[in-house]
Amino acid sequence: MTDLDSIREIVYGMVNRSESGQLTLVKRENWCAVPVESACHLDESDRRALLRCMEMMNLPCVYVLLLGSLQHVPLITRLERSDEQLQKINSVYGHFNCVVVPEEGSWALICTLRDYYVVVGEEQMVASVLGKSINAARDEFKEYAGDSSWDEADRRKLCELSRALSDDYGRLMPDQSVVLQ
Repeated sequence: MTDLDSIREIVYGMVNRSESGQLTLVKRENWCAVPVESACHLDESDRRALLRCMEMMNLPCVYVLLLGSLQHVPLITRLERSDEQLQKINSVYGHFNCVVVPEEGSWALICTLRDYYVVVGEEQMVASVLGKSINAARDEFKEYAGDSSWDEADRRKLCELSRALSDDYGRLMPDQSVVLQ
């Protein structure tokens, strides 16, 4: 049985949330970060890619940790490897910032209140979670961020996030951080 305190420690070593709700992503050695468009935390194709990754890594479960504290919302939940279980990421945590992480913390999926989530980890792990190459995922997000249907302020924020995660995050020293929102 996993010690839930160790899951909290893993997550809080990756992501910080200020009292104002701002999320910062802490750099880990040899890790990359890729933003992904998402109206809900994980749509069907995202869940399928995550399930394939879990099967490939022989992960029986992942954990979801709420970033913050809310009544009637579990701080941490263990989800078994099934689509039905992974749907709880949306049904239980869909309106909140949260982190999906395997027990050993080799990667994380950071779900935000905005229209994106971020996958972090070593390149091979990130590509497995994404179900596509890192470059393809980054190109898709750049296109999404630059869409003319966004108002200017939102487009600027999304384009800055894209640039920060593809450029700045890779140059950070371990334990330095970049703002997600």
